[in-house]
Amino acid sequence: MDIVHGWQEVPQHVKGGSLAIGAFDGVHRGHRAVLGAAKAKAGSDGALPVGAMIFEPLPRMYFQ
Repeated sequence: MDIVHGWQEVPQHVKGGSLAIGAFDGVHRGHRAVLGAAKAKAGSDGALPVGAMIFEPLPRMYFQ
């Protein structure tokens, strides 16, 4: 697992992969669908990396 704190830090081995973007405050049915779509875009052979981009703090905390 790679934790990246900015687009400038993206390691070369994950570039070109598929990224799910959201406020993943838990992995419920909707989040599984988003992650599944990212995995499907990456391909079933596992050749491309799949990741999730989360927000810290969560947007609802920032805008309250």
